Amino acid sequence: MNPLTAPQPESLPLEDVGRIVRLLGEIAVAGGTMAEKRTSLLQGLARLIDSDAWIWGVSQHSESGRQPEYACIVRGGFSDEQFTSALQANEHPDMQRLCAPIFADFAADKRPLTRRREQIIPDAVYDASEVASIWKEAGVGPVILSFHPLNHGGASAVALYRRFGRPAFSPRESRIAHVVLLEVPWLHFDIPGIDTPPLRMGPRLRQVLNLLIQGASRKEIASHLGISIHTVSGYCKELYAKFKVNSHAELVSRFSHGDGGDRAQENGGTGSVG
Repeated sequence: MNPLTAPQPESLPLEDVGRIVRLLGEIAVAGGTMAEKRTSLLQGLARLIDSDAWIWGVSQHSESGRQPEYACIVRGGFSDEQFTSALQANEHPDMQRLCAPIFADFAADKRPLTRRREQIIPDAVYDASEVASIWKEAGVGPVILSFHPLNHGGASAVALYRRFGRPAFSPRESRIAHVVLLEVPWLHFDIPGIDTPPLRMGPRLRQVLNLLIQGASRKEIASHLGISIHTVSGYCKELYAKFKVNSHAELVSRFSHGDGGDRAQENGGTGSVG
């Protein structure tokens, strides 16, 4: 049976359902900014499925056969070195080849989709890949990937990780992640101005963008990527022009606040988790 079309559990135990409802209820009434709500949600989800780290981001497009270009908005559980290695693995040429089935499946159906790594890449193929070596060196092991379509044709994506050597995620844990992420439409927002035409960026430029969004300074980015501060400044100038902003702070705000449609919930409103 094709692992991408293998049936998922139809229902979760009542205990799991109760834990999911409690988490969604806690997040719905929590104060703070939307960025803080998103972080709290993913921290809570990580606790529910015993995940050690997570990343959430958005892509500009999800064309069939093409690897989406993701900008990682928030993350947790990674050291700076692990996060940099995760970005390098995501940009590796092997990644598009290995993940082509899930990208094609998502692009064809345009529906929320959640998969464990084993459902996407067979163990023997994964273990022989350079991506596996990069993740192993970074201490990254089992992975769950969840994609949600956006209006402009891109996707919101969440990746949940366990440390290398830990047991794989179970179908039940993947189902919990899928259910939680289905019930929080405010997590999956469109970023204005990047839908048409798509902003094409090379791997290095996307790495710089991801590190800038995480708050890294130009000096820190230069150190992480092994390039000069002058080169980093050039990338920053290019990114500011692409996204029509004038500063690092404006760039971060662009990705953390969306188009302003979420501001009511930032003021402490309960909003909807359905």
